[in-house]
Amino acid sequence: TAACQAPGLPSDRQGFAPMSARRLLRDLAPPLLVRQWRKRQRNRIRFCLEPEGWDAAVAGSRGYDAELILEKVAKATEQVLAGRALFERDSVLFHEPEYPFALLSAVLDAALRHNGDLDLLDFGGSLGSKFWQCRPLLQGVRRLHWCVVEQPHFVREGQARFSNGQLSFSESLARLPFAGPPQVALASSVLQYLSDPMATLAELTATGAETLVIDRTPITNMDRNSACVQHVPQSIYLASYPCWLISRQALLAHLAGAWRMVCEFDCPEGRLKTEDGTDFEFRGFIFRRAV
Repeated sequence: TAACQAPGLPSDRQGFAPMSARRLLRDLAPPLLVRQWRKRQRNRIRFCLEPEGWDAAVAGSRGYDAELILEKVAKATEQVLAGRALFERDSVLFHEPEYPFALLSAVLDAALRHNGDLDLLDFGGSLGSKFWQCRPLLQGVRRLHWCVVEQPHFVREGQARFSNGQLSFSESLARLPFAGPPQVALASSVLQYLSDPMATLAELTATGAETLVIDRTPITNMDRNSACVQHVPQSIYLASYPCWLISRQALLAHLAGAWRMVCEFDCPEGRLKTEDGTDFEFRGFIFRRAV
């Protein structure tokens, strides 16, 4: 219809199908620029908003090969242990230091308040990615027990190949290996992938942790959480899965009774947009128990 037609483009009445601005630019651009644009699209994380909610985002996702992802993460972690990389994130190796100083400040503060002892719960922590990243700056902690709570196949791999005197793995928040409540509960890049992130936050609160750190989480200024489909770059692995863009307002309201916010901080992923132009930003938060 005329209302949907871009100005200046051929119409159906002239014998042509309407052409989108993107297609017009693609047809006019030099082939080298087109190839570079396509390569960039393949190698960036894309988020597609799903206005019909979580179930629709699940239905619109391709899913992922869990064993392939585990294998890639395990191989990357082996490279870290062998000294050929400093740390890994989502199976990608990093060879230059990139310390999460906000997280480290919360961890070291908790250890100081407990005479150098620290029990840390890392919910959804893969094979200890944050542990290996932070370890060089935790040498002054007198006694460190970092427990990753993960899916069963990650726990089996972690227990078999990567457990040590400081790092352990558990399948459940109900079976933590600590003598008492953990000093710190960490949720890094995990809440957005859960069907009910607020319920998980309630479970983390129920562990009795004194400090809660939420890291690498996509946050919006909307008044409620928004479902979308996240497409992983092909250079990492071929997958797409449902994901929340979490409302800052809803998150803080949910935590207000049990926690007080100490600080909010930037994350490496920075500001992004969904495919339809919705703004969001990866943010982190440190909370201390209020009661």
